[in-house]
Parts: sequence; structure tokens; C-alpha cells
Amino acid sequence: MTKTKQNILIFSDFDGTITLQDTGSVLIDEFFSQAKRKAVDEQVFNKEITQVEAFTAMWNAVTCDWEGCKERLKDVALDPYFKEFYAFIQSKDIPLTVLSSGLIQIINWYIGKHIDNFNSVVAANEGDYSKGYWDVKYYDETPYGHDKALTISKSKANYENPLTLFIGDGITDLMACSQSDVVFARRGRDLEKYCKLNSIEHIAFDDFSTILDWLKNYLNN
Repeated sequence: MTKTKQNILIFSDFDGTITLQDTGSVLIDEFFSQAKRKAVDEQVFNKEITQVEAFTAMWNAVTCDWEGCKERLKDVALDPYFKEFYAFIQSKDIPLTVLSSGLIQIINWYIGKHIDNFNSVVAANEGDYSKGYWDVKYYDETPYGHDKALTISKSKANYENPLTLFIGDGITDLMACSQSDVVFARRGRDLEKYCKLNSIEHIAFDDFSTILDWLKNYLNN
């Protein structure tokens, strides 16, 4: 197989990373409850249950239809520096792949509403509301529902030794560290906690200006 030359590949989570709030959590907290979600997240973090078990239970509790979902998510904010970051990587022909354990309908709707000329690949689960609640069609057949490390590994195989950056925040991002050369973890979230507990080198960030500055410095050196 012929491999493409590409110096940098960027992979980013969506919810709580590109957005400031987790779109899934906004919906799940209303119908499942925030306390129950946090308890389930802790079980996943401690490897007591799988992500598929957690997501299925939480999303099945969400009974609002698509229009109701959009109404509840209309005020979710985009990271204030993401547009500048995205324009920069486009100008440098650096590919971005969005990796999500959320629902692709929500991601595509949100991106279409907030980001002009977005042409990056989005790899995510799919939601199905045909039963009057949200069921999840998972991206792969792993216990994660979407194994982001596996997706990164498959993508990297098409290139000649690229520098791989991963940007994330939560429990669905933990395994992605194993396939990434540089990890950016949103400060105060589960990914940063995981990196600290497991002595994984990472860069904490509060917004995408940190990642943008890092990229500019890297490309100038």
C-alpha cells in the first residue's frame, strides 16, 4: 500500500473539547439525571462497566425528539478559539479528524450551525429515535462503542510516520493516548486526571489558543 506523506495528523474529541459543554450530557442530565450520569461515568472510569453499557443506559433514557434535542442544545458554546485554530490548520493543509462517542446527527447539525467551510472527517456513533427514545448504533463492535485508539491507528497506517496530536477531555478519550505522540487534555477533566494517574505526558489546555500556539511554535522550529 502506498502511504501518503503528512507531517502532522490531528484528532479531536467533540463534546466538551470543541464545544464547551457536552451535548450528550445536556440531554442525559435532564432525562437520566446529572447525579446518575456522574455515577455511571465513575463506573466507566474505574472499569466496572463498559462504555457501551453506560451509553446505552443513558441514551435510552432520553425521550425528546430531534426538534426537542436541537432546542435544548441551541445555547451550547463553541470553544472561543476553535474557529481560529481550524482556519490555521486548513491554511497549512493539516488534516483534522473529529472522533466522538456522541451522536453524529448532533455533531453535523452543530458544526453546520457554527463553523463555515468545515470539511473534516467526523467519526461518531449514530442515534436512532424510531422507538420514542434514543438508541445508539455504535461506530464499532468494541466495548467502547467507538474505540478512538483503533480509529487513530487505522488512519495513521495510511501515512509515513506522522506526528499524531490528540485533543480531548473525558472518559471516552482515555485510550486514544496510546496512539498519540502529543496529548492535549482539557484542564480539570477526566482525561487530565487519567494522564496524571498513569504518568502520561500531556499538555493541559483551557481553550484552543494553547493548541494553536503550540502548533505555530512547532512549525516554526
